[in-house]
Amino acid sequence: MAEVTVLNTELLKKINNDAVKHDRNRSVTDGFIEQLDPNGVHLVSFSMLHNDVEIRARILAKTKFSMEPTEIWLDMPIDVFNMLDRVEVPDSGSS
Repeated sequence: MAEVTVLNTELLKKINNDAVKHDRNRSVTDGFIEQLDPNGVHLVSFSMLHNDVEIRARILAKTKFSMEPTEIWLDMPIDVFNMLDRVEVPDSGSS
């Protein structure tokens, strides 16, 4: 089993608002936020330490009228990233 990090739309909006408020380097526009599926689950596909004080995350976001995820980048405090939900999924290649 592999562990993946996920977040819902409400939390993604809160983290993005915080990124905008604190002038972090990576956030998304209000227009994009409005396109998020309100019931969507968004997957962190990559993350790294950035500026020694925050995490830069690539998130595969679920939008309203598409089954294909949209890639976004979002910066957030380390403690916020560490509080995101983790779920176990089967390893690719597992049967």
